[in-house]
Formats: sequence, structure tokens, C-alpha cells
Amino acid sequence: IARGKKNLCAVVLEASFPNRFQDIADMSRHLTPRMLAQEVDKLRKPSVPILVTHLKPQFRNEIIAELKKLKRYHLRILKQGDSLVF
Repeated sequence: IARGKKNLCAVVLEASFPNRFQDIADMSRHLTPRMLAQEVDKLRKPSVPILVTHLKPQFRNEIIAELKKLKRYHLRILKQGDSLVF
């Protein structure tokens, strides 16, 4: 659906688990950074900012490190209290 939107200004996706917890992410229907990248690739809109939310606190540093390796994407990791204006 998002891929067809002409004026798409951002996409909000979650990354709840690090890549090593792929099985748990699948069972709980959450994303890992690797899965997030697969979803972003489906958009075919490389310039659209991806706002990443819902990082599990106990895995936050690990998830952020994995997200930083995804250099081809325009990612912004959201934190509590961030304001978004569109």
C-alpha cells in the first residue's frame, strides 16, 4: 500500500528484537533489523525516511548496532518523547 503513495513522507516500522532472535520475532509477529530491511526494500522508495520504534529496552543497544549496519536506508531511531511533524 505504501509503495503506491506518491506523497509518502515517512514510514514508521518497529524493530523489537535483534537478528539473533528471528524465531521469537516470527512467533510474536515483530521485526528484527534484517526483517525491517526486507520490508523497506518492498517500498522501492530509497529516499523516504524510515522511523524505527518499539525497540525492546533489554536489546536496544544490540538492535541499534544492527540498524546502523543498514547504511543504504534513511533510518531514524525514535525514542520516547520524540515529536513528529509532517
